[in-house]
Amino acid sequence: MKLTHLRTNHITQPLGLFIRRPVFSWVAEDTTDKRQVCAQIVVEAGGEIVYDSGRREDVSSLGFEAPVELKPRTRYQWTVTVWGDGGDTATASSWFETAKQEEPWAAQWIAADFADKETQPLLAKSFTLPGEVESARAYACGVGIYELEVNGQKAGDEYLLPGYHCYDFHLEYQTFDITGLLRAGENTVGLALAPGWYKGDIIFDRYHNLYGDTMQAICEIRVKLKDRGRNVRRNRAEAGVIDGLSLALAGGQEKNLLCGHNISDAHGVGLLRNLVDGGKEACVCLDGALSQVHA
Repeated sequence: MKLTHLRTNHITQPLGLFIRRPVFSWVAEDTTDKRQVCAQIVVEAGGEIVYDSGRREDVSSLGFEAPVELKPRTRYQWTVTVWGDGGDTATASSWFETAKQEEPWAAQWIAADFADKETQPLLAKSFTLPGEVESARAYACGVGIYELEVNGQKAGDEYLLPGYHCYDFHLEYQTFDITGLLRAGENTVGLALAPGWYKGDIIFDRYHNLYGDTMQAICEIRVKLKDRGRNVRRNRAEAGVIDGLSLALAGGQEKNLLCGHNISDAHGVGLLRNLVDGGKEACVCLDGALSQVHA
């Protein structure tokens, strides 16, 4: 027996998917058994088991909802074991990764302060990472349409993001795995904006600024550094962070990660917050300190 088409909420290895409860499904192949008689699902996060269904007859291959309270921005591994009616058995594993879920954004919406709102901006920011990157994610959205680049390379393989939808009702954001695009030392992230369906000419009557008149974006980057013996923690008050992000290192040292120039009168710019969720994670937000360039 072989288990294939392992999916979470009907998607193969979803990255950055908003999931309230995971629903697992799979297909059993290469067996003479006629049907599945029972199955077991085990879900792990960070090497710890967070759910074990046990061997049960009601675990359906068409979809089994696991009663797991999922954390934001977390990679989960799940393993399914199947027993057939003829004694055949098989085990297979897959993974899924949650989005920000209901977690508040550390970043804020920003826009260039060009007098001509038809000018298509490129928002860019440079920052320094003090060590090798273990994993990194960018959570981003831009209206009308946007494209994210890290160190001169396009993030992801989709175009015309975030796509057309009812911008006045909800906005879809994307999750990018940018682990391979970042490096120790100096890095630059850029986000290009264009009018798209949000404020460009649309439908037969050529409506302009149908949903809004300002191109704007939000971008939050979460970076986990490889273990180098540093104790990174939330320490905004002690570090006195005003317009940058600091790592509070062991021994009381501080490392400023961000540099750039402030956009004057930019839309939605606030203080960049120091959000380090324990372990070795740094949060870089594309706001507060930016360089702006005409596209």
